[in-house]
Amino acid sequence: AASVTKRWINDPGRGLPFEKVFQYHFKEKNHINVNEQLAFGSLAKLLAKAEPSSKIPVLVDSTTTQGANAKGRSSSAALNHCMRPILPYILGGDLYFGILRVSSDHNPADDPSRLVPRRRPGGSPLWLDLALEGNMSFFDRAVLADKAPRPLG
Repeated sequence: AASVTKRWINDPGRGLPFEKVFQYHFKEKNHINVNEQLAFGSLAKLLAKAEPSSKIPVLVDSTTTQGANAKGRSSSAALNHCMRPILPYILGGDLYFGILRVSSDHNPADDPSRLVPRRRPGGSPLWLDLALEGNMSFFDRAVLADKAPRPLG
């Protein structure tokens, strides 16, 4: 069964500005999960140097990348091979990742890899603006709304 992403996770993906920091052109054909993991590893290395001792929310559209990094290992030898070298950066950089799954259609980071123009951000969600000011009531409502059944049609 396909996993369902939460609106409160999709909202920032769709609404906040995205800046491409790096992009790969792989010489060899890898499985998509390996490429996603390599990109996550590059992010970990960058943040260990630029933002040590940080808690970082990361939006990914791969449940495999999310699960493997949350668990710290994978049943895939190829993924474990990609994960092993980034461990010193995560531990040494004192990084704590909150890996959240965003649906692909709300993930602007996919645009460059699909060779399409980067979409324009739709604007910061109100609940996020208020949460950054210390008011969590709208965030609580956004989370609660995700638990409600979707309207038909």
